[in-house]
Amino acid sequence: MSLVPAIIAMTVADRVADRFLERGATSPATAMTLDQLGITRKAGIFAIMEWHRHIVKAGDDRYYLDASSWDEAAGHRIHDHVAALLEDISGVHDEGPLA
Repeated sequence: MSLVPAIIAMTVADRVADRFLERGATSPATAMTLDQLGITRKAGIFAIMEWHRHIVKAGDDRYYLDASSWDEAAGHRIHDHVAALLEDISGVHDEGPLA
């Protein structure tokens, strides 16, 4: 299992989240359009982040980052990627609980 796609996805997701944070789009009141955020298209990682409810549509094509949801998920993302890295290095893959 290669970690390259996961690392790329995590990096892009972090950049998208950073854009929202830098521009202050973190609540329904401060939500912005994609143009205001400098995001050229709503696809890929953006769609996944929206599906996970990290990015929320506030109406009128405005979006904001649910910072608490994003922060809460950060620990899970790091844990999953470290576990995958250890599997790659060791060659031992988790097949579920040991009998």
